[in-house]
Amino acid sequence: MSVSWEELRRSIKEVIREEKELENSKPNVSEITTEHACSCPDCYCNIIKEMNRKSDYICQNCGLPLGDKAFAEKIEKCPNCGSKEAKKVERE
Repeated sequence: MSVSWEELRRSIKEVIREEKELENSKPNVSEITTEHACSCPDCYCNIIKEMNRKSDYICQNCGLPLGDKAFAEKIEKCPNCGSKEAKKVERE
């Protein structure tokens, strides 16, 4: 069976287009993970506990844990209250 160059190109383009459509229809893994963590009480509590345990900085206004210095500096404003001030956690 012989296939012309144009038919081959058309077939390849069609397969690529189908693959792109399939890839675009797949849900984003980070969105699924975030959605799950926010709707699962166990996961949500574990995230907050871990952030409280590891964070070097917290929001000065509401106390939300903001992570280490480098991470906290990347957060423009507190996602909880909107404050732009962070303070270093005093550990014993």
